[in-house]
Amino acid sequence: MQGRYANFPVLGDAEQVLACSYSDNKVHVTSGSIDHPETQRKIVNIMEGGEEAFRQRHRRYELWNPRRELLEIVARGEDSKHQLKANVTNGLSLAQEIVAFSNLGGDTLFIGVNDDGTFSGLERKDMERLNNLVSNAASQQVSPPSIRKPKLFPHRTGWLCGLSYPMASVNLTWTKTALEEHRKARERKRRASATPPA
Repeated sequence: MQGRYANFPVLGDAEQVLACSYSDNKVHVTSGSIDHPETQRKIVNIMEGGEEAFRQRHRRYELWNPRRELLEIVARGEDSKHQLKANVTNGLSLAQEIVAFSNLGGDTLFIGVNDDGTFSGLERKDMERLNNLVSNAASQQVSPPSIRKPKLFPHRTGWLCGLSYPMASVNLTWTKTALEEHRKARERKRRASATPPA
């Protein structure tokens, strides 16, 4: 979508905004999410109604407190719409979760929370690894690709990561590569359980 009105990217919570400028006979393009300060500056400077759109967004976020809502969700525990994980290290199992979330009506995975609802938290280094893991799983092991940017929440124990997948308009499936990896993992597990101890 392209346009000159700020309400679309700002109130729509855009994951990626492209800002174009022209100088020295060249087109220059910068990109970033709506949460990035440089992207916000460009929206205010270039688009119509930028400052007012951000004021409206601020008012909406005051009404909807994501931290309070997150604590309430965690206190209730896992249910059909919310899953809790202390950490995620396996891209294949994450791809399974993404496919299941999207095909069964949407779901949110919170990473950095134990099954019992206590916060384990994540370190900054975990966040970069998780971003790469989520991106790779969603783009290479799910068909059609279903990339969503994780949302970060600060907590006294560290960072929490929220990964939301709305209901897909078409059923998602594993890619051929992911299915092959799953088959190999099951075969390794079968062999390990069949091998007698030495």
